[in-house]
Amino acid sequence: MKKRLLSGLAALTLAALLAACAAEAPAPSETTPPPEAEPSPVWGEQVFERDYAVEESTANVPEGVVVSLRFVMPYIENAGENPVWQQLNESFAGQGNEWLQKGREYLGAPGLEPGGDYSVESVYTIQRCDRYLSIRYQRTEALAGEPAVTTSGATFDLTTGQVFYSLEPLFQDVLEEGILLDAVDIPAHSPYDRAYYEGYFSFRDFYLTGEHLVLLFPVYADGATSPTATLERPIPLSQLQELLIPPLQDALSEGPRALSQEEIDRVNEAFASWTEENGVTIATPVSGFFTSYYDDVTRLDFAAFLQYFPDDGTLSAGDEAEAAALAALPGYPWGISPGSVPIHRITRASVDAALERYAGITSAGLADTSGVPYLEDCDAWYTFTSDFGPGMFVCAGGQVDEAAGTALLWSEPWANGHRAELTLQKDGENWHIRAHRNTADQALLERLDNLTAEDIGYVSWYGSNEPPSAEELAELLRQAAEHPVDHADFTLNGSATDVVWTLDCYLAPKDQETYSGDDALYLQAGLEENVVEVFGGANLPGGRLHLEREALYQLLRTSLDTPDELLADPASYAPYQDAIAAHLDRVCASAWDGRYTGWDIVEFAREDGWLGFTDGSTLEVYWVKSAFRTEPPEDAAQLLAGGMYVDSQLRAYGLDANPLLVVAVPPEGEPCPLAFVPWDWWGELPLAGLDTLEEAIPVLAQAGELCAELG
Repeated sequence: MKKRLLSGLAALTLAALLAACAAEAPAPSETTPPPEAEPSPVWGEQVFERDYAVEESTANVPEGVVVSLRFVMPYIENAGENPVWQQLNESFAGQGNEWLQKGREYLGAPGLEPGGDYSVESVYTIQRCDRYLSIRYQRTEALAGEPAVTTSGATFDLTTGQVFYSLEPLFQDVLEEGILLDAVDIPAHSPYDRAYYEGYFSFRDFYLTGEHLVLLFPVYADGATSPTATLERPIPLSQLQELLIPPLQDALSEGPRALSQEEIDRVNEAFASWTEENGVTIATPVSGFFTSYYDDVTRLDFAAFLQYFPDDGTLSAGDEAEAAALAALPGYPWGISPGSVPIHRITRASVDAALERYAGITSAGLADTSGVPYLEDCDAWYTFTSDFGPGMFVCAGGQVDEAAGTALLWSEPWANGHRAELTLQKDGENWHIRAHRNTADQALLERLDNLTAEDIGYVSWYGSNEPPSAEELAELLRQAAEHPVDHADFTLNGSATDVVWTLDCYLAPKDQETYSGDDALYLQAGLEENVVEVFGGANLPGGRLHLEREALYQLLRTSLDTPDELLADPASYAPYQDAIAAHLDRVCASAWDGRYTGWDIVEFAREDGWLGFTDGSTLEVYWVKSAFRTEPPEDAAQLLAGGMYVDSQLRAYGLDANPLLVVAVPPEGEPCPLAFVPWDWWGELPLAGLDTLEEAIPVLAQAGELCAELG
């Protein structure tokens, strides 16, 4: 299917959102810097801990019972001289201490036995933090029986310090519980009906989020005298907005708002990946923004961006001079004439027009435009795609913060539960793409950030040196997770981003007989120093990360190095060095059109399996491990095939298919090299029934000649 530049695209209004997608962008203009924002709270925590023993209770408690309490409370680290924030810190501390003081009551819980592991813990999450601070506390009581997990809330005015012990002060008029219960979405066939909510409703049990009022209802089970769980029932604040006090109304109107369906439809119209024109399916320029993921649009994958970009024409038989100039570029993939495969010409003017329109930048502002053939005289890049697969982003929802000038759009969740997210920033009257993320990337990053040695069941290691321990590898991955970078995906097509070194580890229970690839964490590295690509199997988050960390990179790069103790002893192979040199020179000359320029002996050792004859002579076999060099060294990584690999010095291994040197040792005289054969041939040669060395020599000579012919 033909690809070409769209001649026009309908303007996207999104109620003034995404005006950058209008047919023509206005000229840049100077803007007044935004006013300095009020500081936001910087959140830390304060922990309240205590162990209560039997002697601290007036209840009838068995000897030796201990209940451990741990309550994690919020703390505003930058409270400074702000009296309201200082007051809130004191309030949090007071609540934590109050809970500790009530701790001895837990010693009276029925069913406690000496030596039991009893605890009560509470953690918090910030649910809302603009003018109004709302905190959700989750308490876990691990006493006798099944642990009880309950939820409570606390809401404050960050500007005044007011504590909302009840919902009622958040509303303008007298609030009737029926108004709230009418707004509760009661699931069909739920065991908790309207009567249940009426029976347990309390104006005191709630918390706020940015978009919801969440009512809390206790759950009692098996005759428990205290709640064993909590039902959380959200009500959209938009449904209650007219009833709320003006400051909360203002906070709602100032915060992010959800996109309407009409706005979502306009987004999808503007970001359509293709269109039909005269019966031809045509890729749109914006589709290139969705062929890679990036945290910063200036670091998008340029090769992926152009892969299906609408071209400015394909080279034909009349473009021989342009094709010849293209073929002369270093790394040009095919020595072909126009017409053998489509060669798409994409001018800088077209690329810059798309970048300016949708991102407010030009190609000069991109971090990296390498990896795509470019002719300076034509000021154009060239691609060779013959299929049709433009990038796609289909918006399923989003929110826009008018005050901040930002918008976050997202796709429907994929099968793995993650989604694509597109971040936009308003520039003047235009909206521009700033980031395109896969939430699985963040999930995978968090998985690595919390990785422990116990998570690593097995490390797949192919080198002859010692593999890393689970502790070492977990630490390296945690450190690397602190340094994610935007980077093009590694490839296997002879490019500069080729995968050269790999390491697999399995995040599964230890000591299994087999491990599934679904549990594997795959690490890959190429010639670009200090960058490691990480992705996982089906049981891990589906993202693909690029981490910049020297220690992790060097672990992969040196994984196939030969340990020093295996290096050849010159004295041991001196009698055979001429024969070995001649053999390896032949290997260099015959392989890859002589692109290998030299070799090193890295191991030389006599093998078991020597053969003796009745005349007192013997055949001995020596293992010759060799590493081959190219000039420049980086070329070796592009010449690998059939199980070959390179070490950290970019020396290639596995080029010599005949690593066994067979040596004749007569009863008297000097040993004599006879042939080089593959290791699996030695046991198959017809030598067992021979009586003398003289009989064996023709057999070995024939085998050696055949091996030389086969390479």
